[in-house]
Amino acid sequence: MKRTVIVYLVRHADALAQEPDHSRPLSPKGEESARRVAEWLARCSLDVPQRVYHSGLLRAEQTARILAEVCAWPAPTATRQLGPTDDPEYWVERLARAREPLALVGHMPMLGALAASLLTGDPDGAVLQLKKMSVAALEREDEEWSLRWLIRPALIPSPASVHT
Repeated sequence: MKRTVIVYLVRHADALAQEPDHSRPLSPKGEESARRVAEWLARCSLDVPQRVYHSGLLRAEQTARILAEVCAWPAPTATRQLGPTDDPEYWVERLARAREPLALVGHMPMLGALAASLLTGDPDGAVLQLKKMSVAALEREDEEWSLRWLIRPALIPSPASVHT
């Protein structure tokens, strides 16, 4: 029997440029793009993550909270090893044992290295360049990972451009 698990890799939305880095909040543009992507996700028939983890940095936490609120995902939890320069191996090992859908809200270049590790076995392999507020859905079927889909704000039509 095939066993499928989905993990959503979410890069935080745009943040203000200020110090210290750990307390940088989302910018108004970031809040708008996070809501826009979350509203799009809420309209999709997705496997709802059973847990949502974020890096603990304010911009990732705010992004995760918007996703939870708009998509009716579980309340997010801060966790380790999702920072910008963390080693993806921690998550490679943890995701190998995952039995339920998860969402990880973090930063580049770590999320790109994690995607490369899962998809190619090499953290320096073909890296997904996750732009701010991008969401990549990776699927593990048995022991093999594949990219199911990728969305970013620029790919979602604005309400004004949708004609009925």
